[in-house]
Amino acid sequence: MWKLALDRSNAADLPAPLGSDSVISDIVNNARQARDIAAMKTKKANDLANGQAKSIFFTLFMLWMSGSGINIFSIMITVGT
Repeated sequence: MWKLALDRSNAADLPAPLGSDSVISDIVNNARQARDIAAMKTKKANDLANGQAKSIFFTLFMLWMSGSGINIFSIMITVGT
């Protein structure tokens, strides 16, 4: 006859299942974190490098919209770049 015990008081005494190794999972998690950090650094570097190139079009558009006259808007846009 089978008996089912639903209490978990002795769960810490159980051995780890076959094929599960905490050292391997730690190595995999550390490698994944290192890869994610490297990808994040690459993305931030690309954003920093391309940021000025993206804003130059907006600056040129604002200068074109302000017209050919000298006014406070064209001066502030020129100083801001």
